[in-house]
Amino acid sequence: MKKGSRWTGPKLGNTIRPKGKYAEAIRRLKESGLPTDQVAAEFGLHPETFRFCLKEHEPELCGQAGNGQVG
Repeated sequence: MKKGSRWTGPKLGNTIRPKGKYAEAIRRLKESGLPTDQVAAEFGLHPETFRFCLKEHEPELCGQAGNGQVG
């Protein structure tokens, strides 16, 4: 992984998996069906940053109903 890269998780092929609170927050979002903003707040994450993480690592969750996103 190049210097200054954002994610430090284990690399799988060409993808890097999120670690720590992002991974926990993604799991919570999948299990609970709560809105993205609410899950982000639970984990002390900025909602837009969390949405970016979802778009990069879990794109299928971006269109999930109730996640605070349009489209």
